[in-house]
Amino acid sequence: MVIKVLLLSSDKKLLKKLHDICTKNNYYFFYVDDLNEARNFLLNEDVSVCFITREIINNPISFILTLRNFGCNSSFIFIGDVTKDEIRFFLKNGFYDCLSYDEEDIVIQSIIEEAVENKLSFENVRALAKNLEESNNQLLNKTRELEVEKKHLNDVIDALKLINNFIKEVNNVELDDLESIVSSYIEQQVYDKFYFVVKNFNNIKEICITNIPNGENLLNESLDKLFIDENNNKKLGFSLKLDNKEINFICFPLYYNNNYFGHICVEKSLQNHEMLYIELLSEHLSIHIYNRSVMLQLKEAQAQLAENEKMKAIFAMAVSLNHTINNNLLGISLNFEYIKRFCNDEKLLKSFEIIETSIKNISDIVKKLQEVKSIDYQEYLDGIKMLKLDKGKD
Repeated sequence: MVIKVLLLSSDKKLLKKLHDICTKNNYYFFYVDDLNEARNFLLNEDVSVCFITREIINNPISFILTLRNFGCNSSFIFIGDVTKDEIRFFLKNGFYDCLSYDEEDIVIQSIIEEAVENKLSFENVRALAKNLEESNNQLLNKTRELEVEKKHLNDVIDALKLINNFIKEVNNVELDDLESIVSSYIEQQVYDKFYFVVKNFNNIKEICITNIPNGENLLNESLDKLFIDENNNKKLGFSLKLDNKEINFICFPLYYNNNYFGHICVEKSLQNHEMLYIELLSEHLSIHIYNRSVMLQLKEAQAQLAENEKMKAIFAMAVSLNHTINNNLLGISLNFEYIKRFCNDEKLLKSFEIIETSIKNISDIVKKLQEVKSIDYQEYLDGIKMLKLDKGKD
């Protein structure tokens, strides 16, 4: 280990004494008699021990403390005549030891060795203190990060709770009543930002919800330019000028199973949990709209199926009636024609005309039953309905 000894003094006798001790023990010895030069040397060289005498410096304590503040780890030894109180003061404020001018060489050598050990211990303590400070700073930073993560996690949990409530509430709502609920749930998370919702129905886009002043008129004019069909399943971004200020928006698609229902567009300055919330809201809203649409289609299909079943039943009944009634009508008609041939009574002939008309009407009714395309009812008696056959061909 390299041991460097510095003497800050103008005492030539002390200079020779320390030089001889250092030479004998293979220490590197340096000598300065200028305070500024000594300060620069101590800050730029790894000096193990520095001896100081009173004639060079009036306030050695201030000198040492300044050096310590700049990272100097040297052990300082005062040489000169001092009182006991001064010794205590020096030792308390930065000096390793105080020696007299006539101290024996062996004592000085021993003090140098102890001072070197003291310097090493001081450096270790200082390094440990630095490591502890760094560890403490890392711990503080980690604590701050955890606090941020905790807040973010709480925000995410709150957002997920809202989404859960939205799913429960929206399941009991028809499509026509969705707008107020969607608006309410958007504002619960992004109440301080501009937003609007685009509804796409039969490929016609329109603004259905917005908190932008005059937003519907402002946005409806440019909807076709804002949204392109092939991008309906992707997030989109665009800017809008409001009160001479450019506002950036991010748009979340209402898109599910290759069906595009619109977009939820919110001012772009969203935090992570707000972004997650609007994205989940869009996804669940899309699923709900899709499910409701499918249910409506299913109801229509079921109604059509029931209509078809009724039509089948009516057609089967019409065929049966046609077969049964026409067979009977045929017998009646043949016998009626036979009777009419031998009757010359004018009164009976008028009755025969009525019979002929009735036979024809019965035949027409059976024929109309076979031509029914849709079921239409008319009032027959109070609480009793009958098929309306006048529009059978319709």
